[in-house]
Amino acid sequence: MPNRGTVIGAARPEELVAMCEVADRSELFDAVFTGDNLVSKPRIDAIVFLSLVAGRTRHVTLGTACMASFPFRHPIVLANQWARQAAPSGRPSSGRWVRRPPSVSGD
Repeated sequence: MPNRGTVIGAARPEELVAMCEVADRSELFDAVFTGDNLVSKPRIDAIVFLSLVAGRTRHVTLGTACMASFPFRHPIVLANQWARQAAPSGRPSSGRWVRRPPSVSGD
């Protein structure tokens, strides 16, 4: 979901939630992902948005396409928010975490 659209006036939050509900009822979609970037491209906080969507959908997997705000969040608070955000729906969400590969030394 393009949740940045709400910040720049291209969409209202209720329109994004309605699109998620349509995707949930459709047999064409099995997941709803949203972006997260609080600094360079402000948007609705991904965890807050996915918590709302979790309460309004039942079938789609929820997740973030990018969690760019990760370095700015306290790790314990983030872990708690992430663990609890899908509670309204009773299903886990899917986080896409990218880990930097270990460096290979030429020694």
